[in-house]
Amino acid sequence: MTWKDITIRKYVELYEVMQRKTKGIKGSYEVLAVLYDKPVEYFDNIPVKLLTKMLRESKFIYSKPVSKGIPTILKLNGKKYIINVNPSEFIGGQYIDASSYCKSEETINRNYHNIISLLLSPYSLFSGNKFTKLVKKAKTKDELVVVYDKINKERNIIADELYNHLTMDIVFQLSEYFFLLYQNLTKTTMDCLDKEIARAKKIVKTSLNTNGMRDIGDGI
Repeated sequence: MTWKDITIRKYVELYEVMQRKTKGIKGSYEVLAVLYDKPVEYFDNIPVKLLTKMLRESKFIYSKPVSKGIPTILKLNGKKYIINVNPSEFIGGQYIDASSYCKSEETINRNYHNIISLLLSPYSLFSGNKFTKLVKKAKTKDELVVVYDKINKERNIIADELYNHLTMDIVFQLSEYFFLLYQNLTKTTMDCLDKEIARAKKIVKTSLNTNGMRDIGDGI
């Protein structure tokens, strides 16, 4: 057994079990129950030799696989998706979603399917980039709202498929590069925001001084 055998769904179950931090053999049983889709009680009734083998085979969960590059195409359930791990090409809504999914280790571990779905949709998704065409055709705010609703519904469907079928070996490959780029983008964005805030403060201060209001204090 390797990460190739672990779907995102099973990974989330495994994460929940390990968060409980059950000690001793009971904790090992809980991990094995997830990995082998068995009730915890099952492991009380198997030969020690087999139990030892299972425990040895489960050790892979304590380390992540070494990345071998970024796949550019993802094939899943008979569908083919183009992958784009660069968050700088996100639209605003995607960036906000990514920020909510990536705000902590806990949210990341529970939302790999949602994070990966952002890398597949909407603009790098399917042949012909159909959502890009719809966005370009939209001429009013209401039409854009309809398009983005379609995008979100499609992405939710994809996220469900990823949750149940995508294996963690691919997830780790994609997420490693995405998180690196996302951290750099976030830092750049915050640096720009800090500069804009400083510039705005300077403009306000200059304006107040110009209008003879320099003595009213620093409350502004």
